[in-house]
Amino acid sequence: MAARRNGRRPDREKSLRPIVRPSAALVARPVKRAAAPLMSCLTSIGGITMSVWIASLLLAGGVAPPAGAIVSLTPSDRPERAAVAETAAALATPPDFITLPHTVSAATVVRRGPFVSVQVNVDDNGANIPGDAAHGPSMAIDPTEPARMAIGFRYYDTLETDLHDAGFAYTQDGGRAWSFPGVLAPVGSRYCSVLDADREGGFYYHTQRCPWDECADLFRSTDGGRTWSGPFAATDGEKGWLGVDRSTGIGRGHIYIASGGAFGRSLDGGQSFQPPVPVDGYFGTLRVATDGTVYVVGRSTLAKGAPVSRSDDARDPRVVPSFNALTPAPLGGDTLNGGPNRIGLLGQPWIDMDESDGPYAGSLYVLQSVKPQGVDPLEVHLARSVDGGQSWTGPIRVSDDPPDSLAWQWFGTLSVAPQSGRVDVVWNDTRNTTSDDESELYYAYSTDGGRTFSRNMPLGPVFDSTAGWPEWGIQRKLGHYYHMRSDEKGGRLAYAATYNGEQDVYYLHTVLDCNDNGLHDGDDVALGRSPDVNKNGVPDECPCDPLKSLHVDCDRGHLTAYVQSSFAEGTELTLFDNGRPVPIVIDGSGSGKVTWEIPAPGYHMMDLDGCPLWGQTVYCELRCRTIDWLKLRCGSRRLRAIVKTQLPEGSILHLVRGRDSYAYSVDARGRIRAAWRVGVPQEYTVGIEECRQFEERILCQ
Repeated sequence: MAARRNGRRPDREKSLRPIVRPSAALVARPVKRAAAPLMSCLTSIGGITMSVWIASLLLAGGVAPPAGAIVSLTPSDRPERAAVAETAAALATPPDFITLPHTVSAATVVRRGPFVSVQVNVDDNGANIPGDAAHGPSMAIDPTEPARMAIGFRYYDTLETDLHDAGFAYTQDGGRAWSFPGVLAPVGSRYCSVLDADREGGFYYHTQRCPWDECADLFRSTDGGRTWSGPFAATDGEKGWLGVDRSTGIGRGHIYIASGGAFGRSLDGGQSFQPPVPVDGYFGTLRVATDGTVYVVGRSTLAKGAPVSRSDDARDPRVVPSFNALTPAPLGGDTLNGGPNRIGLLGQPWIDMDESDGPYAGSLYVLQSVKPQGVDPLEVHLARSVDGGQSWTGPIRVSDDPPDSLAWQWFGTLSVAPQSGRVDVVWNDTRNTTSDDESELYYAYSTDGGRTFSRNMPLGPVFDSTAGWPEWGIQRKLGHYYHMRSDEKGGRLAYAATYNGEQDVYYLHTVLDCNDNGLHDGDDVALGRSPDVNKNGVPDECPCDPLKSLHVDCDRGHLTAYVQSSFAEGTELTLFDNGRPVPIVIDGSGSGKVTWEIPAPGYHMMDLDGCPLWGQTVYCELRCRTIDWLKLRCGSRRLRAIVKTQLPEGSILHLVRGRDSYAYSVDARGRIRAAWRVGVPQEYTVGIEECRQFEERILCQ
């Protein structure tokens, strides 16, 4: 008897792709995956979290390390690292750290077209550390020296327990190489690393260390993230977000934390915090404007939108901060967790603003991955306001795939370039993959105030978001967020992925600069620095400007690439298939076509040399070349399917009928035979899940 499963064929066209892995063959009504209840940045809620925290302390030795303790993470197969906790007096005196010998070298590097991701949680030789895990990254950039950065993250030294602490890494060369000294004041249960920097280049690191109030800590670094002083008791609550006032006004240096519906303020560099005041910003983030105004956004609901609040007096140390509720931002969907991130959030709300002197100066933006109305499970939506949040336009869809593609577009992350007002957005996307657990990192930008967005660009390879989870089921997630800060070249991004088969944190700068002028190509066109006669968003002086389209198909173990352009006859382009160069020669009509046999089945990431706007991913199966035919027959109230194949005996193929997929093995004659009982006369469709080109219809009377 055939084994039945809820599965999905590796189908690139997802207009009929269900969410809970039913097959993709003619699904009349997609089956929706139920969203799990929302979870906070804490491991869980209520007594479960507390017991986990207590268990973590017992596993760690029964008690949390005292202030000033030096704790080493030294499994026998790991490089030695230091984890430091210091007393409050350390703020006034140079921190007393143990300096570890450190060799800064090239870290594990992942490339996709022109985009380069550098691993952050690496050993002293810049190599990956097998068996660890890191997620939930946040970053701080020194405004006085932008090449100096620090990234904090939740770090697991081993996946065999639930012990996790506040990891930190730093760079002084713009992210080309990272040093990972260890973790801060380890207690075995630190959550939600959030970083920011002050105007002078001081870094701040906020982290929770238990599931109840009054147990969050703040650390401070005055040397670019190399060493940290603290911990200092900080405003606590569920999933706190940190912001520092970098203005030149009376609020300069104030530290703010929006956490679990509360807002805390420090006036003394984080040594102490005032009692929190209420603000509607649950699961949200905050933004401190250059004039000291503070904006806070909370999670979106379909019915009410995302709550936005503004404080004009948080900068004033003489008064208790107060907030005015602005009009909620209409994001057109609900906040969810589940799906490809299981118990983790699928996207937190972001708020940012245009403080450039460009045409959209003063615009306020809110963005989040939300569950919209309709069949799509999750989309990245933006709302914009030109009157300080009194009214909004939205939701604006950022992705350019079909609205009914059934792709998960999760971890939507927003940042606005302060120099130009360009709106940068990144997210994880399942549009090209065969499983909802497989995603690619994507990027798009807007140069017209969020009204329209560029072509969506893949930034990295396909990765499995469920790989490398800690063994404890309560940690089955890739964190809750990424973090990005934009500059004149692109977005500086701290993110987590599983390129090594485990959870690791990476740094990526989304540089688009085809004319090598040190500025983003989109800004070159929008601000008139470069002509764009053909209106394709690419500076006319760039090599790929004549390109009009690139399309890649897979059929029976062969890939075919088609190009349309205005290139001169004889121009040779180079397409990279997973890094393997494939030349395409342009003919007299500006077209080009090339077909080649794939060396291996699976994902093929296509990147045209010098053309980052045209990256594509396709899935190709070798076994389809061994299938000769699929035939259907009807009779005696039975629908029969026969497959002729050259696959060896015992090989498995999945036949798809309706919404379900059934596994069958090949017999000694190279055939698969299947039969289903049918009822009323109607047309039936049967296909082969692994090979979408094999699909037949028959009318059974």
